[in-house]
Amino acid sequence: MDISNQYWAGFFDGEGNIYFAKDLVHMKVGISQKETETLYLLKMRFGGYLSRTGGKYPCARWEVGGKKEIVSFLEAVCPYLIVKRVEAEIALEALKGWRESRNYKSGLNGPLPQEEIDRRRNLKKKFDEDRNDPKINPTSTEGVQHA
Repeated sequence: MDISNQYWAGFFDGEGNIYFAKDLVHMKVGISQKETETLYLLKMRFGGYLSRTGGKYPCARWEVGGKKEIVSFLEAVCPYLIVKRVEAEIALEALKGWRESRNYKSGLNGPLPQEEIDRRRNLKKKFDEDRNDPKINPTSTEGVQHA
């Protein structure tokens, strides 16, 4: 089954998320869904892994955390994103300096230099600001007055 990048973009816009860790050296992209069939197709296309969550509302989750998988997925869907486009563009920019090692703080190339830490902090700050700016992100509820 050949599913278009436009479909994956719409699916990600509605059900997905991009997660930046507080230390700015870890990022994940994922989609949660009650049904698992589409997530299996997503895993076959872009890699990553599937997990199940328990609790009051159990669901399945597809997630990628490796640089190559995240870049592959985001580059495929970014041109078609609406809701999460700004987040995806910032995530791709943040990934440019990441090392291939799983231990990003003290990986094969040694600890991150201070300028790289500062660059990531600035990107994270822009990410948070853009996410809450209704002019950039029409889904933002910040500044919206409720009756």
